[in-house]
Amino acid sequence: YDTSYVEQSSAAHIFSEIFIGDCYPLAENNKDKKVIVDIGANIGLFTFYAHMKIPKSKIISVEANPNNFKILEKNINENNLNDCVRIFNNVISSSQGKQPFYLSTNPGWSSSYNKRGAENGEMIYLEPLSLSKLFQLNSINRVDVLKIDIEGAEYDILLNDNIFENYYVKELFVEVDRQPRDERYSYSQLINYLQKYYKKVTINNSESAYPLIHCRKQKYIS
Repeated sequence: YDTSYVEQSSAAHIFSEIFIGDCYPLAENNKDKKVIVDIGANIGLFTFYAHMKIPKSKIISVEANPNNFKILEKNINENNLNDCVRIFNNVISSSQGKQPFYLSTNPGWSSSYNKRGAENGEMIYLEPLSLSKLFQLNSINRVDVLKIDIEGAEYDILLNDNIFENYYVKELFVEVDRQPRDERYSYSQLINYLQKYYKKVTINNSESAYPLIHCRKQKYIS
């Protein structure tokens, strides 16, 4: 497994969160086929974790940072996961046309916003995909697990896409900025929006500047 990062501590931190801290608790079920979507896949740690927990799952992994994406692609190829993991090098955005993206010296902090960890980062332009477009490209109308960790852009892609009106997303994990980088939105606005679609909304690390929100539907709709 290749973790050849410019900055190794970033990979170690992500590994610790996912594999040791179990921040994305997935129920192990080897019988059912699941659809899992990893937005902000980085070098593939959550993707591999999901595959280990639910081996028969179909996983769609999206990473914007082209340097991270090269390592993600290598990891998928070298572990023979091409049959079950499909990868995309796009920025997820509700906007049309090529989008600016800022490369941080810490690969895990690259962002659509020239703020915080990506402030003064090298600017590149990437092709955008909305969540809806991503789902359409992969011919899916429901998702078992949607994980989002994209350094500030979570407000835009969730609040501007009608994703929960048009698709069934059973379980959502999303790390958010408590103080949004996008000043059009507020933290309470996102929480209220999620509570419209999920009876169970749990906020982990609620005092943190970057809480992890876990939403889960009570019943699966076929």
